[in-house]
Amino acid sequence: RFEVSDVDVLILERYAKSVRALMEAIDRMGGLPARMSVSWQLGEPVQFGSEEPTPDQRAALMHYLRPLILTKEPGSFDRASGALRRSSEHDFIRERLRRARDMFAGSDLRDVVAISRGELTLNSERAFQHWLNGFEYHQEQERANQVAAPDDPMPIEVVRPIFMMMLVEKIKAMASLNEVVELMLASPETGDPVA
Repeated sequence: RFEVSDVDVLILERYAKSVRALMEAIDRMGGLPARMSVSWQLGEPVQFGSEEPTPDQRAALMHYLRPLILTKEPGSFDRASGALRRSSEHDFIRERLRRARDMFAGSDLRDVVAISRGELTLNSERAFQHWLNGFEYHQEQERANQVAAPDDPMPIEVVRPIFMMMLVEKIKAMASLNEVVELMLASPETGDPVA
C-alpha cells in the first residue's frame, strides 16, 4: 500500500518522464558503450583501453541525465527516492530503494575495485561531481584539476571511462527505481502508466 502526497506525485511523474526520455535516447544511440581495460606485462608500460560514447553521444546523454542527477532538480533521483521512502513502510520497497541508492552512489563498483589518484578515489561520488562540474556541465578548472590536471600522467581520456562506468551504474539504479515509480503511478483501472 502506498500513500503519496500530491507534491510527491509531481516529483515521481517528473522523474518517470525523465527516465523514459533517457532510456529512449540510449536506445536511439544503440546502447551505451562504457568499458575500460588495463593491462600490464613485466618490463612493459601499462596499457589502457576504453570504449565510450562519442563526444556528441556523451553531450546528448548528459543533457538527458541532468534533471535526474542534479539533486536540486524537481524530478531528480534523490527527490524521487525520498518520495518513495515517504510513501511506504513496506520491506520490499525499502530494500529496493536501498539497493537503488547504493548502486546510484557507486558502492557496487567500489566494492569490486577502488581507483585512486592521490587522496581522491576516482570512482567516488566526490570525484564524479568534480568531473561533472570540471568537464561536462561547467568548466570549473579547480574541480577539473582534482580529477585530471593538464600535466597529469592519467589524462582525462584515461579517467573519463571510469566516470562513464559510474554513469552506467547510476542509469541502472534510475531504471530500477523507475520500475517501482511506474507501478505506483499506474492507473488502477488499466495498469497503464500515468503521464
